[in-house]
This record gives sequence, C-alpha cells and structure tokens, in this order.
Amino acid sequence: KFDKYLYKEPLAATSAITEIDNIYVINLDKRPDRLQRATEAMKSFCLEFTRLPAINGWERFNHGPIGCWLSHLSIYRDALLKNYQVVWILEDDFHIVQDPHILTSYLKKLDKLDPKWDALFTGNVGYEPVPVKHRFTKVNEDFSIVHRRNGAFSMLLSRRGLKKIFRYVTKRRWYQRAIDKEYLKVPGIRF
Repeated sequence: KFDKYLYKEPLAATSAITEIDNIYVINLDKRPDRLQRATEAMKSFCLEFTRLPAINGWERFNHGPIGCWLSHLSIYRDALLKNYQVVWILEDDFHIVQDPHILTSYLKKLDKLDPKWDALFTGNVGYEPVPVKHRFTKVNEDFSIVHRRNGAFSMLLSRRGLKKIFRYVTKRRWYQRAIDKEYLKVPGIRF
C-alpha cells in the first residue's frame, strides 16, 4: 500500500497571496542549492512557502517517477486534511517570471469563468515537442484548456482537483509513468 511511503510530518501553512491557502515547494534533501534559489525567488516577492522534503524515488524504489508521485500525493493529502480550498504546488526547478501576487486576480477571473475548475498551470511548457494546437485550446486572453503537457513544476489546485487526483491515483497500483503524464487522465478533471 502506497500510504506508508507518504511524508507524514505536519507541514506549516504559509501564503501571502489572497485566495491561496498554502504554497508548497517540493525539494530533495540532496538539493539545497535549489532550495536556496527557491527561497530567494520567493523572498523577492515577500512570499514564504512550505517545503516538502521530496521522496527520492531513485533511492527508495529504483524508479524516480514513484518518488515524484508520492511527493505530490503527500501534499494532496496534507491539503485535504487541512481543508484547504486552493494550494499552489511548485517543484524546486520553478522560475518566477512575474509577481506571483497577480495570481489573486487570475483566480477571481477563473472562478467567474469556471466556478468548478480543478487546476491551473502557472508554468510554461515550451520545451514539449508537441505542436501548440495539440496541447491546449485557448479560451480567452488569460486562459486555455490543457490537453497535453509535460511538467508539474507549478500548478494551482482547487480542493475539487485535489480530491479528484488523490482518488484516482490512490486506486491505482503503482505509478510507472511520471505524474505529468498521468494527471490529465483523471476522469472529469478540469484544467
């Protein structure tokens, strides 16, 4: 059973962005350089975050994607137990290109556009070798519906989205593919 592998220590809540209950950053213990860069990037916008010590899939299971899944699942469970409504999950290789406080206005717009949204990707996927027309459908100037992408490095999840993904993933046996290849398959998920 996967549950015994999840990170279970209490995680402190931090967020200075209205509409976001907590900001999580997934970081391997052996990558203090990335943690330092993430801390400096967030401090430049007066933001703090909750660090989740990443589960190293290569060391524990000889398969990296399993660790990534378990790290994300640890956050999903923490957020659900704390009854968070919106969380921002970042992997430690994220890059901030504009003031993250703008997310407040995007979330308000998204709530008006689709009150039942599940996830909002906040990172660029420009490195994926798939023609643009196959990755997303543009809804308006601010939003697109995502059909395919690589990278779980920066995304906002609503409580509905957390529940859907957690339910889907915990009913599966093991996770041989990376999380960013699987979560788009979650039944009824709205990106």
